Amino acid sequence: MRTFFCDVSLFIYKVLHLAIRRTEVRSVLHVSILSSKQFMLSRLLRSHKKKANYFALNTGIDNRLLIGFDYSIPYKITFFKRKLLEVYYLWAVLARHDVIHFHFNSLLSLDDGWEIPYLKKMNKVLVFHFRGCDLRQKSINLRKNPDVSCCKECDYPEGSCDTDYHRMRLSKARQAGDLFFVTTPDLQDFFAEAEHIPFITPYGIDFENVVPAPKNNGVFRIVSSSNHPGVDGLPHLRKAISRLQDEGFNIEYIEVVKKPLSEALSLYKSADLYAGKLMMGYYNNANIETMLMGVPNMAYIREEFLDSIPDCPIIVARPDNVYEKLKEWVSKPDELKMLGAKGPAFIEKYHDSDKIIEHMIMRYNEVFRAKMNKGRNN
Repeated sequence: MRTFFCDVSLFIYKVLHLAIRRTEVRSVLHVSILSSKQFMLSRLLRSHKKKANYFALNTGIDNRLLIGFDYSIPYKITFFKRKLLEVYYLWAVLARHDVIHFHFNSLLSLDDGWEIPYLKKMNKVLVFHFRGCDLRQKSINLRKNPDVSCCKECDYPEGSCDTDYHRMRLSKARQAGDLFFVTTPDLQDFFAEAEHIPFITPYGIDFENVVPAPKNNGVFRIVSSSNHPGVDGLPHLRKAISRLQDEGFNIEYIEVVKKPLSEALSLYKSADLYAGKLMMGYYNNANIETMLMGVPNMAYIREEFLDSIPDCPIIVARPDNVYEKLKEWVSKPDELKMLGAKGPAFIEKYHDSDKIIEHMIMRYNEVFRAKMNKGRNN
């Protein structure tokens, strides 16, 4: 029944779109499991005069991650109702956008991807934007980065990656996609052809007016954040801080875990140092947010990536030397503040939202034009 309805709908769609002669993308739909970043991307695209929306999947699990969405499918729903909604949204929403930009390798149908052949027959530009462990494979990571790797002490449930199912999903994405993006360059270890698109500066947030969380005078506050401490090396950070506290350093340590964005930003801004991501090999959104607010940062960045960001103000530390790095910088707070003051300019230079979205639109248009030309020639 679904196949019959969709085939008829596809025929009608093609008839109605025979006369399209556009050369530029007009509309983009971001499809993702819960996240605030995709909502921001949609609104940034709107500021560049594109019709753009965010389709949130599995809403209701942890809505602190959301700041808004335009369409959604809730988590708690019967199998039959979900399949009906998938068919409805394919034709009522996805079919009305030129670009379908998938994040975290999450599809409208979540698993089987039945909608992909229809989207391809509609000449949609299909983008797969990988953001972390949706792409990483433990066996590859440990082989390529045996000394320091976020897979070494991974605390995700066994079988979360590097399984037949995981590899099958990645294979389907490779076959279906027109464009492939990764958020950090270390992810190119697992998909060399994917393009590194840097994180955008969070859009629509007034960082200057974020009020720092209160703290006691004379206390050196270190803030970190992670939903998976093992992946980010936080046990090593905790151990180093505890050792310094035992030595008499007046350090307060706060971990931001599962908090709304506004509360997290308030704690970040109150920090004398933000530390985390000691094993991944690059920095992430929390580093960007804190640097933007002038907070000094400590993280692990692989040496080969430093060549492309020579002015990066992040203090590079690994699990095996984080104690020494902390002791050095806690002892010179004035120099640390000067280092933090370099953060905003660095973020504006490498994570300029308008420049990044303009590049993304250019890449959309390249594929869109090729598809339109091919359609006219057939």
